[in-house]
Amino acid sequence: MIAQEGLDATALVVSARGGEVRLGGFARDQQTIERAETAARRVPGVTSVFNDIQLRGGGPERRR
Repeated sequence: MIAQEGLDATALVVSARGGEVRLGGFARDQQTIERAETAARRVPGVTSVFNDIQLRGGGPERRR
């Protein structure tokens, strides 16, 4: 799902259980974090997305 969106997923971790998806790892910018979350929400059957991706370089993480 993430790679299909044209995102560099080499530093991202995606796990899913049932309809719950957890995103983790590091991204180079806020746009990448948002695009990864959007891509996960588009997957049929996903009921919730927890976004723990952090900005590379120690930026604040974004949680939902």
